Formats: sequence, structure tokens, C-alpha cells
Amino acid sequence: MVKSRIARERAERSFLPKIEQDEKGSAMRTIESGRILIQAKSAKLKALRLERDATITLPAAKARKRTRTAKAA
Repeated sequence: MVKSRIARERAERSFLPKIEQDEKGSAMRTIESGRILIQAKSAKLKALRLERDATITLPAAKARKRTRTAKAA
């Protein structure tokens, strides 16, 4: 029973129109192109963030006055 179902599915796949067969194979291409777009966007945002951070200047730390405390004898 299982073998006949598998054989039937295989036979039906061989008769699929060429367009449907291409659509099934294009899922991996779609995923791959999405991954590439996300990587490009991330790289662009990282470059912008680094550029922004390079222009930010932090205020210089103020020198603290040292005060001496009297030591107990």
C-alpha cells in the first residue's frame, strides 16, 4: 500500500507542468536572496552606526581634587 502511494506520487510529479516544477525549486533561491539582502542591509547599518559613533565626542573627565583626611593617631 505504501509502495503504491510512493510510486503514484513519483509518477504524478513527473507529469507536473514545468512552471510548477520551477516554483518548487525556487524556494531555496528565494531564501538565499533574502539572506543576501539582510546581510547587505546589516552591513550598511553597521557602517552608518560606526560612522555616527566616530563623530560623537565624549566630554573630558574632570580632574578630581584630592583632599587629605587627617589620619587618626
